[in-house]
This record gives sequence, C-alpha cells and structure tokens, in this order.
Amino acid sequence: MLPHHSKLTKYFFAAFVVVLLFYAYFEARNLLYGPQIVLQSGEAITVQEELIEISGTVKNVVEITLSGRPVFIDDTGFFTEKLLLADGLNRFVFEARDKFNRKTQEVLEVVYQIPTSDMTEHELLETDTIEEPLK
Repeated sequence: MLPHHSKLTKYFFAAFVVVLLFYAYFEARNLLYGPQIVLQSGEAITVQEELIEISGTVKNVVEITLSGRPVFIDDTGFFTEKLLLADGLNRFVFEARDKFNRKTQEVLEVVYQIPTSDMTEHELLETDTIEEPLK
C-alpha cells in the first residue's frame, strides 16, 4: 500500500507543475510566435513628399531586409529607413528571419502624388482630359 499523502503535499506538487508550465511557455515563446514586423505607417499610404521615413519595430528577429537590402535595428528592435519615392505606386517588402530560420514579410505600398504646384504646364496639360460632345 502507498503511504498516505497529505493535502499540503498535493498543493505543493500542483503549484510546482503550474510554475513549470509557465517557465516552459516563457522559454518557448520565441519559438511559438516566430519573427514579427510592426510598421508604424500601416498598410498603404498616400503622400505628396518625395522623401519619406518609414519606421517600425521587430520582435524575435535576427535579420531584416527591405527589398533585399539589410535594415539596421537597435537593441530594442526599432528601425527607421529614409526612402526616395518614384511617381505613382511604390512597393516595399520587409522580410525578417528569426534564429530558427523562419521567415515573415510585410508589404508597404506608398503612393506618391506630385503636388500640382510642382508640375510644369506641359504635365498639367497632359493630365487634363478635354472631351468634346458627340455630334
């Protein structure tokens, strides 16, 4: 026959199991969540400035690239990049990799509209559409 266990021993054992589970979760959270990219500008934006600054934060990341070139992050996971835009739609792909070689990506689309005060008279004439009524 097994020796009798007191209720206090059972409570200590249950508390030990709970603490052990919390510790296992704490140590495995990087593996569970994988790399994360959070951009401060959102998904798609429209601007009228040719030079913009994109910033954000990353978690659980060893390496991050912006359209194939490396992005430097600080100790807290914050990054900032200045980008020169072309007229129209600009697409930037952020790709991150963690220490387990899992990857994630975020796509930022920026539409650059040239302000009308910066357009030449010729460009303004090209954008205006004049329709003649049909006879």
